[in-house]
Amino acid sequence: MNNIVKAHYLELKNPEFKGNPLIESLPQKKGHDQFFELVLNQKALSRKEALCHDKDTRLEFLTTFRLIFFVPQERLYSLYTSIYSSITAGYHLRNPLKINARKELNQSYHDLLYTFVENENASSLSSCLFGVSGIGKTTALNKILSLFPKAISHSLQDIDSIVQVPIIKIECPKDSSTKDLCRSFFYQLDEILGTDYQLIYDRPKATADSMVNAMSKLAISHRIGMLIIDEIQQLANAKKNGAELLLNFFVNLNNRVRVPILIVGTPESLKLFSSSHRLPRRWSGEGAKKWHNLSMDSEWEFFIEMLFNYQYTNDKVACSKRWAELFYYHSQGIIDTAIRIFTESQKTVLEENLDAISEEIINNVVQESFWLETPSTKALRSGKISQISQFPDLFFHDDLQEKSSPEKIHRMKIDTAVDSLIEFGIPQHYLIEKVKQLTEKFPHFSAEKISLEVIHEYKNEIIHEETQKGTPLKNSSNHFSPNDLRNCDPTSSNFHDALNELGVLADLEMEGILLPLHGS
Repeated sequence: MNNIVKAHYLELKNPEFKGNPLIESLPQKKGHDQFFELVLNQKALSRKEALCHDKDTRLEFLTTFRLIFFVPQERLYSLYTSIYSSITAGYHLRNPLKINARKELNQSYHDLLYTFVENENASSLSSCLFGVSGIGKTTALNKILSLFPKAISHSLQDIDSIVQVPIIKIECPKDSSTKDLCRSFFYQLDEILGTDYQLIYDRPKATADSMVNAMSKLAISHRIGMLIIDEIQQLANAKKNGAELLLNFFVNLNNRVRVPILIVGTPESLKLFSSSHRLPRRWSGEGAKKWHNLSMDSEWEFFIEMLFNYQYTNDKVACSKRWAELFYYHSQGIIDTAIRIFTESQKTVLEENLDAISEEIINNVVQESFWLETPSTKALRSGKISQISQFPDLFFHDDLQEKSSPEKIHRMKIDTAVDSLIEFGIPQHYLIEKVKQLTEKFPHFSAEKISLEVIHEYKNEIIHEETQKGTPLKNSSNHFSPNDLRNCDPTSSNFHDALNELGVLADLEMEGILLPLHGS
């Protein structure tokens, strides 16, 4: 099998790892720069290369672009080092040359099947990664997995031949079915090794217990270095007994056989650990990582700058901070959402024989193609706990309990003011810039007051333009629609009431988060 490489043993500096073939056969741990050089090896087609092809072909490139495009982040290297350390620590406890291999296998298998005695003094090798949906957890894991061989064959003196599998990743079953978990495990192992384990162990009359036993035996005999369980949040809404059965099995596999396990899921997964002290302790042995959506800062600007290098349209627009802010407004720092808006907007340009993406195209694409995601994005922009809590895969509940930083409050105030004005027909570039300027000029103003100031200034500029053009001001509002804000007189004492009557003012009180900023 092409997936199985012959073991090549490295000379290791760590004296505790010397003489352990399971560790010596692993690729040497990569340094920071080398790691990022390797994970960036597969790149999306460049703009120059794409423009050598016709429109239809470029549309095909855009379809696969989101699967390939990747911008490295520091937290990726941290995850890699954590995974590597867990694997080597687990193998350190299972050196086949220091113990009777066959006796060790039999004892481990017996312990796993017939005992569940948790050693309170044992250090857990397992860890967990929780991140909001669309932030790139699965992409990051696949990048890291690509740096390890899928399987390694050993032919060692005095012990049986070993086919070692450093990492195997499976998806948690939606209904917490133990059988489905085992089926996924057998399938992945067969894909790597070219074996027929699924055919052998997934027989029509096979019970869940027999399939779990087979999975356990294979995890031990193939010296699996780490088991990664993705989409663990699918257990969160499962029947209690089913979820508990699987979690206990994972704990036992780690505790008795020393197979490190990394569980991966959205913030919704955290409810699985709320009622047990034992589970959080077992799953944070090597760290419990939280990946939030990105903030509107230099990291986000760098991400958008890299994204804008891949414009497959005839003309290329220059990246700027205003583009970063526009994409942040529509995605709220969710990487996958930003990439999809970018690609779908380019598709619109190519299909309609236009030249380049524009602010108007971006806004239209979001409105027409991303309307299902609008409620969640709007909830994140609002900062309201009552709204955000409707989307448990997009936020960490404990973060909402924390006092917001001044920077976060400032950002939320800007987004809230923009949100309340977006339907007025004010050009979005003008709107965002004006809100930012006024927020910085009057930091004590509430989002509501900022919105009123923007309306005031926009109307004054319209009047000024019409005056310059010599347009009569008398009855100048007659050509506006009945709900157009330019029909309102901002100097009027009942200006706020008039806007409120039109139903255009948003409720900006953000459950305590923005409340301290309200009022002038």
